[in-house]
Amino acid sequence: MKKNIFRINCVAVLIIAVIVTLISCNKVQEQNIDNIITNFKSAITLSQNDIKGNEDIAFYQNPFNEAGVIHNNMLINIIDNGYLDKDSVYFLEGFNKYTGFNLQNLNALRYIINNYFTVVFDKDMNYNPDFVNNMDKISELEKRTVNTFFIAMCNYASSNEQIAACKRAEEFIINSQNFKKDEKERLLSMLAVYRYSTAYWAQKALGKSNGNIYDSCVYNTFDAIGEYVAREYSKELAECCGIEIQDGKDIHLYGGSVSMTAYLFSIVSPFWFIC
Repeated sequence: MKKNIFRINCVAVLIIAVIVTLISCNKVQEQNIDNIITNFKSAITLSQNDIKGNEDIAFYQNPFNEAGVIHNNMLINIIDNGYLDKDSVYFLEGFNKYTGFNLQNLNALRYIINNYFTVVFDKDMNYNPDFVNNMDKISELEKRTVNTFFIAMCNYASSNEQIAACKRAEEFIINSQNFKKDEKERLLSMLAVYRYSTAYWAQKALGKSNGNIYDSCVYNTFDAIGEYVAREYSKELAECCGIEIQDGKDIHLYGGSVSMTAYLFSIVSPFWFIC
């Protein structure tokens, strides 16, 4: 009987020790994430000396800089070549030509409107972190890094500031030992798209007297979120929309289609998206 009691006590002590260890590890991990995010916030906080008069769009220290180039070329080929100027049939022709996708209708773009446009920003067009927080395939550190970045970018009024801060974010990710290889790939690719998208949509806004063409915290954020979604939800995209994500280039092209859809919906013709 004494032996049984001793065994039970040993098991109880072991269970308690495991629980205490797990709680301690979680606290250490949370504290570590807090420290990383604090340092990240500091890295992307700009002073006047950090902002150049004409911020160069390229940042070749980022090995995924080409993601932004591919993304912008797609927008230029479709939007600047006038494929939005007629009707949805003509648009789909240009879209398929320059993306390599084979959309037969606007269902994929309707999916974007229904699933991203109304949730990434709230009704007052403030960035909503819930969308990223609800993504179940990325770590807590990655989620907090992404959300910290987008919230910070919305506090900068000019594209030069956003591009300069984005480069600081990229430099932080590149030099950090706290992110895994796949996390760095996702984050750096997303940031490259954000940087190039910021430059493109700011250029589109030149000469405009109001915010109808470009909100400094909207289209570029949609692009970067689109890049993320394409990486993490390629199976869902294929099933719901017929968009086959087969390689990195497809990911960058899909990212561009997200902001272009927001542009179409809010500026060009919302009626295209009515079933």
